[in-house]
Amino acid sequence: MGRFLLAILTAFICLTFQPTEVRACSCVSQTPAVQVTGAEQVYLAKVVSETSLKTGYRTRFDLLYAVKGPQRAAFSWDRNEKTPLCGPSYRVGEFTMLFVKDNNLPLCAGNYGLSSQLSQFSKFLQSAGHKIGPLSRADMQAALENTLKGYLHKRPKITAYYGPLKGTSIQIKSTQLRFRKAGKWIRTPDKFPKRAVVVVDAARWRDIVSLNAVYLKEGVSARILLQHTKNGYKVLYRKVFES
Repeated sequence: MGRFLLAILTAFICLTFQPTEVRACSCVSQTPAVQVTGAEQVYLAKVVSETSLKTGYRTRFDLLYAVKGPQRAAFSWDRNEKTPLCGPSYRVGEFTMLFVKDNNLPLCAGNYGLSSQLSQFSKFLQSAGHKIGPLSRADMQAALENTLKGYLHKRPKITAYYGPLKGTSIQIKSTQLRFRKAGKWIRTPDKFPKRAVVVVDAARWRDIVSLNAVYLKEGVSARILLQHTKNGYKVLYRKVFES
């Protein structure tokens, strides 16, 4: 049972470049650097509308930040079919990263679900030349409270691995999470400590906070994107995979 659980969580951790639709369309696995280089523009965006046209369909996005290319207010994706074969699909209200090429959004260019993109969000930003910072204690508190709060089960103490916060701790309800620096095992998911929270990827960029973490004891892998506003942290995206 333990080996099965570990195999499932390893799959979640590695779910970066090959979602189901990507495998079905035979997209070649690419690194964040290759995807960013291949796109003309890359944006962090929100889907605001989808409308039918006489000539097809249009999905409109509000562009929050330009990861690569000029900052723009909006982008419209026009196509003949509502859901093109081997094309991405979006829901109004969701956040995503757009990899624009020839004014189109090819699936294999990197236009997968945000969950896949968040698995290595820091590398996308760095590949575009951005400087990213570590998460503060407040950032980490907000990220973990909004993902793992229901999985701590009043355990008094849990070890968490995230180097920039080593020696510090945060309190989530009755559970104290004490941070340590991970060893070389961080590169090998099947060697992750089973009773600890492990931060796989995290980034602070402008007012954006991203986190990809796993907690093997509960069989969960969590990904979250937050925006730090003057009124606190706003959840833009949250997904918790359960094995």
